[in-house]
Amino acid sequence: MRQLSGIKLRSMWEALRAQTYVLVLSIIAYIYGLIWIGVIAIGLATAGLAGAQAMPLLLPLAGSLYTLGWIVVPVVLASQEGTLDPIKLTPYVSNSSRLALALIIVGGVGVGGVYFLLVQIGAIVGWAGIGGGLGLWSAILGAVLGSLVALVWFKALGTWLGRRKATKTSAKDRAGLIIGVLFLVVFIPSIYLLPDLLENLDLSFWLSLLPYLKWTPFGAPWFLPAAAVENDWTQFAVLILISAVTIALGWWLMRAMLGPAMVGKAAKITPAIEDALRAGRTQVDPTATQTEHVRAGEVPQYLSLVDMWQRLGISGPTAAVAARTQIYWLKDSRLSVQSLSSLTLIIVAVIMDKSMAYFPGMSFFFVILAAFVLGRVLGTLLQYDSTAFWLHVSTGIRGAHDRLGRFLGSAIFMVPALLVATVVFGILVGMAPGNIALLAVASLLVFSCGATATSIIGSQWVYPVQPPGTSAMSTKGTGQFGITLLIGLLQFAVTALFAALPAGLLVWSLSGGTALKLIAALVAIAWSCAIIWLSVWWGGKILDRSEVEILTKIRNWPGHGVTA
Repeated sequence: MRQLSGIKLRSMWEALRAQTYVLVLSIIAYIYGLIWIGVIAIGLATAGLAGAQAMPLLLPLAGSLYTLGWIVVPVVLASQEGTLDPIKLTPYVSNSSRLALALIIVGGVGVGGVYFLLVQIGAIVGWAGIGGGLGLWSAILGAVLGSLVALVWFKALGTWLGRRKATKTSAKDRAGLIIGVLFLVVFIPSIYLLPDLLENLDLSFWLSLLPYLKWTPFGAPWFLPAAAVENDWTQFAVLILISAVTIALGWWLMRAMLGPAMVGKAAKITPAIEDALRAGRTQVDPTATQTEHVRAGEVPQYLSLVDMWQRLGISGPTAAVAARTQIYWLKDSRLSVQSLSSLTLIIVAVIMDKSMAYFPGMSFFFVILAAFVLGRVLGTLLQYDSTAFWLHVSTGIRGAHDRLGRFLGSAIFMVPALLVATVVFGILVGMAPGNIALLAVASLLVFSCGATATSIIGSQWVYPVQPPGTSAMSTKGTGQFGITLLIGLLQFAVTALFAALPAGLLVWSLSGGTALKLIAALVAIAWSCAIIWLSVWWGGKILDRSEVEILTKIRNWPGHGVTA
C-alpha cells in the first residue's frame, strides 16, 4: 500500500510539474478548493453543535451523493488514464488479496481524499453535537463504511471496465466514444442550466428521496448516525448489513477481475502461427505485404472506399488518403468525440436562446463557434495520425494530395452533420426559412475557412495531441500549452480574416430582399469552394517542404514514439 501510494503521488506530481503553468494553476485551484472545503467543514460542525434540525436530513443526502459520485466520476474519467493499471504491476507483484486491498485503499489517496476527510471531520463533530458520544462513534462508523463502499466499487468497476476495454481495441475505442459523448452532452448544457436549477431548487423533492436512499447500497452507511441517535437499533443493524453485503460483493468483483486484468487476453494460436513457431520464423506469413496498421479484415473495406473515390475522378493518392481518413473517423474515438463535442455547442446555442433573451446574439455565436471548431478538427488530422504519418512521407504522397484527401474524407461526414445541426437550431428557435438558409451557408463558410486556416498553419506548425489508443478525454501526450494557445489564436484570427468579406455580405443581406440574400449566399458558397482550393494548393506546398520536420516533432511527443 505504501509503495502504490508513493507511485500514485509521484505520478500526480510529475504530471503537475511537467509544465510550470499547470503546477501554478493547480496549486491555486487546490488552495481555493481547500478554503471552501474548510468553510463547509466548519459550517457542518457549527450547525451540529448548535443543534440545527436540518443536519439529520441533509448529511445523509450529501453522503449518498458523495458515494455515488466517487464511483461514477472516477470510472468515467480517471480510469481512462489507466492510473495504477493492474497489468502494469504484473512484472513486480502477483495477484493477491493484499494487492487488491492496496489498490482499493490507494484509490482514496489524493486531493479528493483530503477534501473528503476534512468534510467528514466537520460532519462527525456535527453528529457529536447532536447525539453526543453515540452520534460521534456512529458517524465515524458510517464514514468508514461509506468510504469503503465508494472505493471498493470504484476500483472494482474500473478494473472490470479496463479488462473489457483491453480485450479488443475496437471495444476500447467504442467505450471512449460513448463515454466522451455522454459526458459532453450532459456536462456542457448543465453549466448553463445550473443557475436556473439552483434558482428553482425544490428542497422538498430532494428530502422526499431520503426514505428511499436509506435502503440503497450507496446511501445506507450515511443513515447510521441518524438511526443511532434515534435509538432505532433494528434499523441500525439492517443498514450495517446492507453496507457489509455491498462491500462484500464489490470485493468479490474486484478479486474476480484483478487476475484477468493483470494477464491481459491472449490471442488464439492458429495453425499458421504454430507452423511459424516450429519453423523459427518471426512472421506468420513472410509473403504478406500489408502493414501492421491495416488489418486483413479492413482491406476489402479500405479498397472499396478507394475505388469509390476514384470512380468520382479523384487521383489514386488522394483517393487513398480520403479512404484512410474515412476509416479513421469511424474507428478513432479521439476524432469522433472531438467532432461530436463541437456539435454539442448547438445544444448550448438553443439553451442560450431560451434562457438569455436579453442577449440574443450569443446563441448565434455558439452556432458559428461550432462550425469553426469542426473545421479546426479537420485541419489538425495530420497530428492525430501520429507517427503513422510516415506512411505519407515514405510513399511520396504530395502535400496537395494529402490536404485534399483529408478534406474529402472528413467533409463527407462533417458537412451534412453541420448543416443538419444548424437547420435544427433554426427550427427550434423559430427562425424564418430564409434566415435558416443564410445561417446554414454562414456555418458552411466558417467551417471551410476554419479548415483552410488550420490546414495551412498545420502544414508548418503542429502541437501535441493524444496518441492513438488514448481516451478522447485524456490529457496524455498533450502539453506545450503556450505553443498550443498561440497556434489556436492564430488559427482563429486567420479564419476571421478569410471569412470577413463574405460574412459581412451575408449580414448586410439580412436588411435586403430575397434577391440580395440569394446573391450573398451564392457568393459565400463560391468563396468557400475557393478557400478550400487555397488550402489544398498553399497548404500542400508548405507540407511538401516541412513534412519530414513535422514527423520528427511528432516522434518526440509523449506516447507517440512507438505508434508506428
